[in-house]
Amino acid sequence: MKIDPGSLSERQRHLFMGNLVVPRPIALVSTISPEGIPNLAPYSLFNIVCYHPVPIVFYTPMRKAGGQKKDSLVNVELTSEFVINLVTEEIAEKMNITSGNYPPEVDEFTVSHLTPVPADLVKASLVKESPFNLECRLYKIVPFGSPDIAGDMIMGEVLRVHVKDELWNDGIIDANHAHLIGRMGWGLYTRTHDLFEIGHPSD
Repeated sequence: MKIDPGSLSERQRHLFMGNLVVPRPIALVSTISPEGIPNLAPYSLFNIVCYHPVPIVFYTPMRKAGGQKKDSLVNVELTSEFVINLVTEEIAEKMNITSGNYPPEVDEFTVSHLTPVPADLVKASLVKESPFNLECRLYKIVPFGSPDIAGDMIMGEVLRVHVKDELWNDGIIDANHAHLIGRMGWGLYTRTHDLFEIGHPSD
């Protein structure tokens, strides 16, 4: 089977790529409007851009129908700040609640019953229930697509990382015991506790 993604409809392409590139880590992104209204939304188009000279991560909110921007993009454009909160199996259902299509005046922390905690360097809140929180300052926004079908890759410099004490062992993050989850296709997710090791060729 050979498939040209350009021949697929928008919906078909979404499902095709979403089932192809798996598993994907999930960023539960917290932002805040200039008026002080919090926003919380999950994105599986998320990963590391680079480690050096500074650590940079990205997440990509796709536009709504007609090219309307999502709140997490608008807030970052106006404040240049956001927080990446990683998602565990324990908060998966609450994370899913934040993916609803809510109006800008709705606080997803309240809707999902997740707990906001003040960050150190940015105005957006940390998610208390998340084991890892990354305070970020906007580095660059890369728009793509057409006015009707578009998205925006939001890159942020990681200013500070919060790690649960029990997951910090001798200067190393113990992600193996964090019970993080990843996004598969459709409505499927995967756990990260079934691991195996392969040594690097130079070892």
